[in-house]
Amino acid sequence: MTINVTVDAAAATGARSLTVTNVDKGTATLASGLTVNAGPTVTSTTPSALGRGASAQTMTIVGTGFVAGATVSVAATGVTLGTATITATQITIPVTVSATATLGAANVTITNPDAGTIVVTGGLTIVAAQTIT
Repeated sequence: MTINVTVDAAAATGARSLTVTNVDKGTATLASGLTVNAGPTVTSTTPSALGRGASAQTMTIVGTGFVAGATVSVAATGVTLGTATITATQITIPVTVSATATLGAANVTITNPDAGTIVVTGGLTIVAAQTIT
């Protein structure tokens, strides 16, 4: 049997019992069959801005509740992310910004494998490339 469970963002963390009720009213309960984990949090993203043409720059995301297999995305055209290194409190990921990337603030989203998600509004700003004269 496969079930989909939706957990309210305000739900308390911890173990829950699962009860299955058959159509004939027979039941079975599995104590601690489901655990509600705390969702990820973010306290900072560094750097907070990258210029067009930046290549393989390391972005560091600091927070809590990150788990192995988490994914990171940036909502901007022309931004490519490499393979992330993840600990419970930090994600490092290489970021490349094309020369034609969309300028402006972009949201950064971290999603854990259990679907715990956080969106950092404006977590990365794409700026014009610097020129040296």
